[in-house]
Amino acid sequence: MHHLKGIFIRVLVLISFFFTSYATAAENQFKHIDGGKDLVKVKRAAFSETYINPDVDFSFYSKIYVSEAQFDYREIKPPKTGNGTHVSASPTREYPMSQDDRKRFEETVRTAFRTEVSKGKYFEIVDVMGVDEHTMILRAVVADIYSKVPPESPERSRLYLSSVGGATLGLEFRDRTTSEVLARVAEHGLIGDTSVQGKGGSRPVNRETVNADVERWASSAARKLRQALDSALKD
Repeated sequence: MHHLKGIFIRVLVLISFFFTSYATAAENQFKHIDGGKDLVKVKRAAFSETYINPDVDFSFYSKIYVSEAQFDYREIKPPKTGNGTHVSASPTREYPMSQDDRKRFEETVRTAFRTEVSKGKYFEIVDVMGVDEHTMILRAVVADIYSKVPPESPERSRLYLSSVGGATLGLEFRDRTTSEVLARVAEHGLIGDTSVQGKGGSRPVNRETVNADVERWASSAARKLRQALDSALKD
């Protein structure tokens, strides 16, 4: 529990760090996981860590500008190899991601997230921020990203895992005109087949299944966000 709380604090700090151009440094110093001085925590929300400005009428907004997402990876030392280059797989071990794997992960998350969020009924996703006062700015950080899939090698045998990794999603909403923080959410999730997670099961894993798992995770989080937004923004 303390580890997860530390992750959430780190996500909120990352949100602050990446978006300092939209607020003063004083406003962006999060010392506690409370979402900032003007936000209050919401119980029984769609995301486990949800903070909103209680004075904001979200039905005022009808457009959302999605800024470029930021990605931050867990620092993991490369595994030690034996006489050759083969790295044995372990369901509890974490592995650093190659630049190609990171690029593939980020492209998959961006595409899946935007595709799902664009299905909203009560808001429009806009490509240009514009001057419409009814616009919210959505900024996302995907942090503490790690992989449980070892590097590919000719010696690697068939791989079985219940999850292929994990990440923490952090989202921040700001008013387009005033840059006022409207809401922040954060949630950690495992990436993999939810039907076997937590049940001691596993399944075969390869590059195609990993990509599908990442897309499924991103789409699920985006769908949850879209449903929450539709509920908050409808008349």
